[in-house]
Amino acid sequence: MSGDIVPEIRPMRPWHVPQAAWSSYCAFKPLAFQVYLRTEHDQGAWWRRTARAFLTLLSEYLIIIFAMLNDREVALQIDGGIAGGLHKRGGDAPPPPTPVADFIWKWLGATRRTLNTAEQNLRSLEIRTKNDAAVKVALGDADVWRLDYLESVWTDPAAQRRGYGSAIVKAICDEADKAGQKMWLQAPDVNVTFYAAAGFVVEAQFTLGDGNPRWEHKPVGMVVMIREPQGKKEGVRTS
Repeated sequence: MSGDIVPEIRPMRPWHVPQAAWSSYCAFKPLAFQVYLRTEHDQGAWWRRTARAFLTLLSEYLIIIFAMLNDREVALQIDGGIAGGLHKRGGDAPPPPTPVADFIWKWLGATRRTLNTAEQNLRSLEIRTKNDAAVKVALGDADVWRLDYLESVWTDPAAQRRGYGSAIVKAICDEADKAGQKMWLQAPDVNVTFYAAAGFVVEAQFTLGDGNPRWEHKPVGMVVMIREPQGKKEGVRTS
């Protein structure tokens, strides 16, 4: 993308959700950790594969919708949702409970476990266990809800290499800097350079598949990164 062209970043609106959900689904599907979780050798019957794909797409819809409904989250988009990002803002108090969302996520999780093969469930447990341990290493005993969290950044494969992702990350980081907020994220290690350019530093890392004889490819690297606020704090958030 030309340095003279700056993409227009706007808040996510309800009519952007279908495009945003589809674009994020398409952007994340080919990533190595997603391939690892799906398993390449045995994905079960065709109807199981179809149902899991539907649940994954539905999850993308819900993640964006719940972010838009949450006062402490920011959902941004470019070009109607073809690129976007989700940002959970930290605060001085824990976020209010979300019983409806919690119930829906528990139901989706139980449904996915039922549809998964035994190997897929093992791999899902592996990533949860290793990820939780890495977050503990990176954040220590800090109250996670006090920190900003870069939840998701995506660009549709058809629109990549236009600088959209970098623009979204910069907008989110600028907002965190104004509030003097530390931010963290989780990502595949292939994205370290991308996020390092915005000031994030790797604080913990782990690999998937390194102890799994059924995974015939190189281990999949994942990282937890932290970014300290930069520049001068401009004010206190009101929400």
